[in-house]
Amino acid sequence: MTGLGLELTQRQRTLLSALYPVLLLFILNPVMELVANSWPLNFGDTRWRFGFLGAVLSAVLPIIVGLGLVALVASMLGHRGTIRAVAVGGLLATLTLLGAGLLFGLDALQVRGMVRVNTRDLFDATTFKTLLMTALLIPVSAWLAVKSWEASRGGKAADREPKAGLVVGQ
Repeated sequence: MTGLGLELTQRQRTLLSALYPVLLLFILNPVMELVANSWPLNFGDTRWRFGFLGAVLSAVLPIIVGLGLVALVASMLGHRGTIRAVAVGGLLATLTLLGAGLLFGLDALQVRGMVRVNTRDLFDATTFKTLLMTALLIPVSAWLAVKSWEASRGGKAADREPKAGLVVGQ
């Protein structure tokens, strides 16, 4: 039996465990694409940093989705250590969103003055969308972290699977 109260066959367990490397690639792809498209790093240039932070913020959504799917698979397989790793990943995503969102907003104020007047409306709309999505993703990633941590500890006592007790007499 698993954490979801499902009886899984060996075939189902094998297929579910095969999802781990697929989901790992799903999570790593936006990170690798971010690094490849941002190289060489140039944190001294405000325009480059603004673009980089925007790309970081955009890359977090598929990472959170991947972490959520890993948590689901781990829950079905009863892998508490993997669920705890998802909790840590959710916390890191939350901290990344907080830091990158703040820096992105500050850089947006600086870069806005460099944008041509005829493209400023598009710049403002794109910046607003990025900051809005960041504001929505922060509680989502924090919730994933908290709930994954809770699940890795076994959840509430009432939610844990009952253990077979001692049966005396007949």
